[in-house]
Amino acid sequence: MFVSSSHRFVFFHVPKTGGSSITAAMAETDDVTGRGWQARFHVNGMHSVYEEVRGTLRRDYPEHLVFAFFRNPWSRALSLYKHAHDDGESFIEYFERWKTDECRGRNNRDLNCDPQVTFIAPDACDFVGRFEHLADDFARLCGQLGIERELGHLNSNRRSPTDHVNWRSAYTSQDQIDIVTECFADDVRLLGYKF
Repeated sequence: MFVSSSHRFVFFHVPKTGGSSITAAMAETDDVTGRGWQARFHVNGMHSVYEEVRGTLRRDYPEHLVFAFFRNPWSRALSLYKHAHDDGESFIEYFERWKTDECRGRNNRDLNCDPQVTFIAPDACDFVGRFEHLADDFARLCGQLGIERELGHLNSNRRSPTDHVNWRSAYTSQDQIDIVTECFADDVRLLGYKF
């Protein structure tokens, strides 16, 4: 959770939704290199969970705009797989393992795998941005905050970049589509995405 008192915002950084680029733009710094650089700007952990601060958030930051960005679950699942899977593990194997809770949870290295609505539900936000319209939504957010920022592109998947426009073509079977639908059912339902 990134809190800015000067610009009155609280940003819930949902993994694999452009959050590193948003953090860098909002942090007003050029020092965005090295492991752990984002920790300087986040309180209560980089990927804070709304439920952990629900009782105090509006009390502590009553005038702050709370926002998050979300991503199509099938696009995000592809990015998660390309970012974190073990070599040789198929897409289906990776998400079958995910379903066993082996790679999910607050104390696990793959916290990124948790459904997006685990971090914050859209109805808890004053502003909801979409990864699919990242630049436009970020500009709209900055307009609401009355600030000017330039959004760069950080933390892209170097191992195997995800084609954000044509991610559907990576799904070669109904089983792949179905397992993501199952694993991220709450995201599909609460965020209104369709394959």
